[in-house]
Amino acid sequence: MKINRFVQTCLTLTLTLLGTLSSRADVILFDTMSDPAKFPVADHILIAPGGFAAQQFIPDATATQLTRVTLSIDLASSTATSVAVKLWDNGSNIGANSSDPSQNGATIPWPGTAIFTLSSGTVPTDSNWVINVPLSCPVLVPNNPYWISLENTSADPTTQISWHYTSDTNPPDGVGTQPVVGVGAYGTTIESYSSLPQMMTVEATTATAVPEPSATWMTALAFGLGGLKLGFARARRSRK
Repeated sequence: MKINRFVQTCLTLTLTLLGTLSSRADVILFDTMSDPAKFPVADHILIAPGGFAAQQFIPDATATQLTRVTLSIDLASSTATSVAVKLWDNGSNIGANSSDPSQNGATIPWPGTAIFTLSSGTVPTDSNWVINVPLSCPVLVPNNPYWISLENTSADPTTQISWHYTSDTNPPDGVGTQPVVGVGAYGTTIESYSSLPQMMTVEATTATAVPEPSATWMTALAFGLGGLKLGFARARRSRK
């Protein structure tokens, strides 16, 4: 079936207008896993039941929504039967109560409120734990610090979950300026990690803002769709 120039014009107009509704770009907000030469594994944090470790990240000036989070887990030393990965907003600074005397009395950044559970359940079977983030996850506020936490929710007090960290002291890769700061809470111990970030990748998507449809915009879309209907109707009649 041949499509005349009128139908081609209507089709182009319709696809262009509809395409503005789904314009998006995928971005990496934080990354210490994609380049092993730059971010080699140093060791791992052992997280006992009731404890957690968290890594801070900061989106850039564009509103984004998380799509995927990947954590590097040491499966050999992980015996936890239940874990949770959560997204937190940023909280107030608190005083460290660390096993490292040099940290005690220091004021350190700390997660605020857990605003979304990214995953919960059993420990993954792959050391690169890929979490596909549900669409219901809130949109991140530009330039606001957030945290990803890994928590051991097992009932057995003898279990642990291990999260790798890198030996590199440089800021992680990703859009904007990413912090190296991480924290951990294990019972009454509150730790701060200000130089060796956790091994993690945080991916997101940014949607292009679309203004509220104007009367002219809606008229143009209706014209495009109407033109397609008319054009294909004529094409069908011409074959009879």
